Amino acid sequence: YMRLARKENLMTTVDNMLLLRCLQVLRDRKEQDFDTPYILNVSTETLNDTGFMGDLVTFLSQHRGMSARLIFELPQDEVEALHSTISPVLDGLSQLGVRFSMDRVRSGKIDINLLKSRHIRFIKFDAAWLIKEAQSHGGAVRVHRLKTQLDAAGIDLIVEKIETEKALREL
Repeated sequence: YMRLARKENLMTTVDNMLLLRCLQVLRDRKEQDFDTPYILNVSTETLNDTGFMGDLVTFLSQHRGMSARLIFELPQDEVEALHSTISPVLDGLSQLGVRFSMDRVRSGKIDINLLKSRHIRFIKFDAAWLIKEAQSHGGAVRVHRLKTQLDAAGIDLIVEKIETEKALREL
């Protein structure tokens, strides 16, 4: 549905509805499941919606327990293309405890300093991509170097889409 939502300029509406519903669930379950994070895909259109983001920062500053449970996820191409005007929004959300994740990684060329400036705390790699990269000439060294750099920056590497036991063993 995301392709259609983008085409119809509905991404901000979809993101807002999902985020508001998530906040309702967090409010209703604040006594239970206190440590369970909620991961939400967020579009750059939503981050650029200054009115909504301003309201969100205000709300979360009054409900800090909720913000620590939110993880906003953005694809690599959007993280890399974020305009510097988004930085105050990311800074404010991060200061409130919201964490950020990068997914849909299409390139192993990761700018660690950029990720840190965007407050990225998690990066998701597709298992098949990691296996293919590690099996290429010098790939295992590159993957190990990347993991070491991410660890040093305080960014957790998450491997997703592990579909078979063979893939798990290879990883």
